[in-house]
Amino acid sequence: MLLNMETITEKLTYRIYEDKDLDGVLDLWEQYSGWGAITREQFETWHFKTPLGSCLIIVAVNEFEKIIGQIVFSPSIISINGKEERGYRASAPIVNPEYRQLSINHIDHPVIGMIKFGTVVGRERGFKLVYTFPAQGWVTLLKAFPKYGLPTTHIALYDCFSLSLNGKEYQPSNCKINTSQKLFSQEYDALWNEASIQLPIACAVKRSATWLKWKISDYLVFEARCTHFNKLIGYIAIDKKSGLIIDMLARTKEDLNGVIKSTIYYLHISNPSRYPLQLNKLKGMLTPYIKAVLQDILFENEPFTFAFGCYPLQDSISLQEIHPLQWYMMPKD
Repeated sequence: MLLNMETITEKLTYRIYEDKDLDGVLDLWEQYSGWGAITREQFETWHFKTPLGSCLIIVAVNEFEKIIGQIVFSPSIISINGKEERGYRASAPIVNPEYRQLSINHIDHPVIGMIKFGTVVGRERGFKLVYTFPAQGWVTLLKAFPKYGLPTTHIALYDCFSLSLNGKEYQPSNCKINTSQKLFSQEYDALWNEASIQLPIACAVKRSATWLKWKISDYLVFEARCTHFNKLIGYIAIDKKSGLIIDMLARTKEDLNGVIKSTIYYLHISNPSRYPLQLNKLKGMLTPYIKAVLQDILFENEPFTFAFGCYPLQDSISLQEIHPLQWYMMPKD
């Protein structure tokens, strides 16, 4: 399957990544991603060893077979009102600067070509929706999707909050914090099932033990367990460098509030002798759901905005079902 599109400079072809493209894609990452180079092993692990199979990688190729762009569609399971559907997370749009002469809002821009092609392939493969956490510069493009023959897309913007680790001391209530061994046992599957019903969760990326092991093992993970019965009631995953809360979940809103308080207490009181960190605050995405959870926890706003977008790939999924207000979401989803 190929799509051809004329740009100002030369003809581009959009197609699915092939093994022969590896060097060209790694070169894109190193020179133009802004995130730095990645190794072959990282590329393989991130894109072809997910718990749900290989990612869909779309590349843009010029007439000399040079890779000038890429975008990744990573598979996930989305729970929508209790029903599990296959979805893609769109990420890592990278384009050689020589091909950025067009405005991002121009129909011939390589990123638009790659997204359109990925949307076609996703539909053909039976995936139900696409979601993304785009950089601010891409929000205008998402809003203009219908102009390019792409589905109408929900867009939401969220503030960034911070929790001081040197401020108020919260006494743990009914839970204690343990440093996770990152084994992610079946307890995590049970936690997801409980949270889905008791939070409740209308729309979210399904968290399973296998998924979490692949997704958050590289981060600092704390388990929250019931003080009396040692039952897992929640967890929190933190980026050790930035302090960003990558993911967290608990059985109920009250439990999630307790997980946050207990984590602050653990890092504030116990941390010097148990887990030294060069951080003085945690940060996170202030969705309406998390704002409600933080109602009695002191937080401040940070000068950063998260963006989220999603659109259906099949007629069986309505825009209302996947409205951002329905989502329980975290930055690592």
